[in-house]
Amino acid sequence: MTIEFAYLSLDRSDATLPPEALDCSANAYASIDDLFASKTKIMGIAIDTADAHKADTALRALRGNPETAVKPIFLFTPFEGDFVGLADGVAASMAEAFGQASRIHARLTKLDESLFEDREAIFFRLLAFLYARPGVSYEPVQHWSFSTLYRFSLVDALLGDEENSALWLRTLANRGLLQQGTLKDRIRLCPQCEKAHLNFVDICPNCTSIDIVQKPFLHCFACGHVAPEDAFIEKGYLGCPNCSARLRHIGADYDRALESYQCQACGHVFEESDVTAHCQHCGTKSRVTDLLPHNIYAYEITEQGVAAVKTGMLEDVYALLDRLDNINPKVFEAILDWLLKVNRRHADVSFSLIGIRLMNVLELTETIGRRRITELMDGFVSRIRELVRTTDLTMRNDRQNFWLLLPKTDVPGSRVVLERIIETQQYTRQEEGVALDINTVRFCAPDDALEGESAPLLLARLSGGLE
Repeated sequence: MTIEFAYLSLDRSDATLPPEALDCSANAYASIDDLFASKTKIMGIAIDTADAHKADTALRALRGNPETAVKPIFLFTPFEGDFVGLADGVAASMAEAFGQASRIHARLTKLDESLFEDREAIFFRLLAFLYARPGVSYEPVQHWSFSTLYRFSLVDALLGDEENSALWLRTLANRGLLQQGTLKDRIRLCPQCEKAHLNFVDICPNCTSIDIVQKPFLHCFACGHVAPEDAFIEKGYLGCPNCSARLRHIGADYDRALESYQCQACGHVFEESDVTAHCQHCGTKSRVTDLLPHNIYAYEITEQGVAAVKTGMLEDVYALLDRLDNINPKVFEAILDWLLKVNRRHADVSFSLIGIRLMNVLELTETIGRRRITELMDGFVSRIRELVRTTDLTMRNDRQNFWLLLPKTDVPGSRVVLERIIETQQYTRQEEGVALDINTVRFCAPDDALEGESAPLLLARLSGGLE
């Protein structure tokens, strides 16, 4: 099937390629419908229009179509508006657009496109977009009409869902496929409906009425009475309404009080009003301290997310290592710490620790495919299980690293176990000539023990030898 670069000339009915595009393996289209009807495999798209509405419509249509959703798309005209973030940038020429699109396309060709072209493959589409654009993240865009003030316009377009894009991103983050990037803002949400459109109203701290007014207040030194300034004015002079003292000199007879508000409902005088938040969505009235703080982050792809989109499995292929009946890392460290202490007191009580790192699982996936890498990993784990005795303990503290703790195992005994582990590599060799590549490290106590070294320090030191 021919793979071409698409030139969308939306301002002309007879679309023709610009002269500089002749060397770009491109074809011209006058509309989105013409492009979709062509059934041509597209490597990238350039949109040529001076009309912001046309550009907006085209971008949303292209990002919303599974076949073009993650393809590189460039504009020729700089616009303003959140729809601009749906494009990969503004190019000065067809040659520039073609060159930048080629780099993104090269990364996309490493993936099984059927994963993210399926209309149901939401997660893969989100991951594939970021994988093809290293350093790019899903950025929140401030939008006054949205219920939480921020939206992810690009994610909205990719999913065709304007209400739940943040939820999808959080779901991927909870599964370790995305991670929170830069903190962009912090907002407050209604505790009832979790929406952000709030009206903050000053109220009387005594009766909660909103009918409060700011007034100048005076303070009589003679009796200490405090009241609004107009209450002190009587027949053209200042006098205290409480003790009738004449107030002639500010600072000597009276001064201006700190209290500056009065409630028209209950007459209460106060310096600072309370504030209540009125939700414009559900009508709930809340104290400011009861509002829900909500951080707004950008989202980036993780190593696990890269592995998922490369292997086509949202469940981590490395999770097959958990079939070794691994124990909790904290429990493993506690047992290892105990063995180190026992060994310091009783040097004849030896034990060994073997670390194993899988080096090329993702690379093998690209070569032999998802199904065969799963079978390969399954076979490798089964052979390791055959080597593990009932008294041995296993633990995985990293996606690619796992550990074998071998009690009552000296240097010769650990060497035999390590050789057998290394031998399992030959059973993973494929007809293409590739095989699972592993790195190993071995520790034997008391021979390799360092004075005062704890289990976490020991594991950290040995992990350096697995890189």
